[in-house]
Parts: sequence; structure tokens; C-alpha cells
Amino acid sequence: MRTRNASDAKLKRIYRRLNRQWFGRKLSDDVVVRWTHLDKHTQAEATTPQLLQFDAALKKWPRTLEFAMVHEMTHIELWDVDEDHHGDRWQARMLELAIAGAFRYLW
Repeated sequence: MRTRNASDAKLKRIYRRLNRQWFGRKLSDDVVVRWTHLDKHTQAEATTPQLLQFDAALKKWPRTLEFAMVHEMTHIELWDVDEDHHGDRWQARMLELAIAGAFRYLW
């Protein structure tokens, strides 16, 4: 039986792989990662540091999903550090990830 706080198994596998590859396993494994229906202007969101939600439309776009997941995981990583969630620290971290190859073949 699925509960509201359960992760989607496929999304959780992607989260764990990306956490290992790009975040050195620093992010919590307790994060709930699930599909939902978001407004037409939102693909994904880190609602809290413990919840990542992805619009179900991304099921058709695996590379966009992965890009969005790294984006949202960066929000979780910097949740208590960067009050402007797309501020200078977040921008710098995203650039580090891009230089390291996190977005290769995703854009």
C-alpha cells in the first residue's frame, strides 16, 4: 500500500545514483521523491529539504527529469545556506556541477 510519504521506486533509484555521482552521498537518503501534477510552469520542486516532487509529464522526458532532479537536489544541498533559492551560492554550485559534467547530454 502506498502512502502519501512514500517515494516512487524509480525516482528514488535516480536520486540515489545522482546523490552518489554528484553529491558524494551527502544528501539524506530519507528524502521522499515522488510524482505529482504541478502547475504548467513548474516541472519540479523541492517543497522541503525532505520532499522532491516531479510533474508526471516528465515521465516522457528522462533527460529533462534528470536535469530537474540535479537542480532540485542542489536546492536541498543549500537549503540552510542560501536564502535566495536561485541566488549566488546556488548559481555557483550549479556551475560547479555543470563543469564537472553533471549535465552532459542532458541539455
